[in-house]
Amino acid sequence: MQCPNCEFNNIPGQRTCARCTSVLDFGSIDVTPPRAGTTVIPLRFRSRLEIIASHIDYRLANASRRLGASVLNDVSVAPLLRSIVPGWAHRHRGQRRLGWFLTWVWLGLMLVAAALMGGPFGWTAYFAVVGWHGLAINLILNRRLIEMNVLARMGTGLFIWVCLNAFIYLPAGVMLQRLVTPFQADGILSGPLLVDGDLLLTTGPALRPTAYQRGDIVLYRVRGDSLRAGYTNINARDGFGVERIIGLPGDHIEVEGATIKVNGAPVSAADLPIRPGFRAFSCNLVLPKGCYFIVPSTLVMQVYHMDQAQTSELLSSASQVRSDDILGRVLIRWRPFRRMAVLGSTPSPVPTSAPSLEPTP
Repeated sequence: MQCPNCEFNNIPGQRTCARCTSVLDFGSIDVTPPRAGTTVIPLRFRSRLEIIASHIDYRLANASRRLGASVLNDVSVAPLLRSIVPGWAHRHRGQRRLGWFLTWVWLGLMLVAAALMGGPFGWTAYFAVVGWHGLAINLILNRRLIEMNVLARMGTGLFIWVCLNAFIYLPAGVMLQRLVTPFQADGILSGPLLVDGDLLLTTGPALRPTAYQRGDIVLYRVRGDSLRAGYTNINARDGFGVERIIGLPGDHIEVEGATIKVNGAPVSAADLPIRPGFRAFSCNLVLPKGCYFIVPSTLVMQVYHMDQAQTSELLSSASQVRSDDILGRVLIRWRPFRRMAVLGSTPSPVPTSAPSLEPTP
């Protein structure tokens, strides 16, 4: 009896294929033609789908015949190619319950991995996803693996693991991070909107805006060298900051104490720096081209023996951030889950008297 899946000639009377374990016993299959459904599909569209499906099956069969004898040692390639989605090959063989079980568990692990990405358990969830995918492929090769010794089985498992990482999951991860990039706020001054250790999701390089608006919360690069330039009594380290944009290129910025004016109009509470109690300073400037005004309210700096005039000069310089240093817009405060929220929609409270930058005596 010839297997309809891999075309292997089996001994008459067998219920499953000796090569690919596909079902050969068709006695339990209902041959009654299905009733016509109520959904009307245009004939031209349906014929196109059938042509595409037959073309895919033809390509898989050709790949199986070309590679089966030389590379995979009598293992059919078509089920392996269908295993790009765990459970698809099993459903094609007739093992529908097992196939759907493998698929739904894999999708659940993918959701868990997405929820835990960027944290200490992110890699654990990633290994669970790849391991489950490898298990689904091993179930396809179970007959072949039984014939191998222990070392050959270990080599086959390692080969499957490397292929899954190199051709599926690592490229998918790189593409995902070009869209959305996780960032953990580390070493910042905490406030009601952002706490040290929060995990944020920001726009990746592919979705990075070319221009920003007032009120956008952005991730930007902090250059400690530029902050220390001209000062011998400040300690600021390189890193990243998360702040709200106050002014755009060309805006006239006036800061006097806790009052900020943009083009002569006071800034609303929803557009103030994200941490209440930012240190009061004074400045009056017009932003140059390609420069945004961002008050570093959560930035940790140590200042030694600076007077008010020097502190105002320092903060005025640190608040002017070049567009090249802005890495993307913050989309979601992802973790902890109890504080998950879309940032930018929560107004900042009115500033209090608690300073975020204090001179060190």
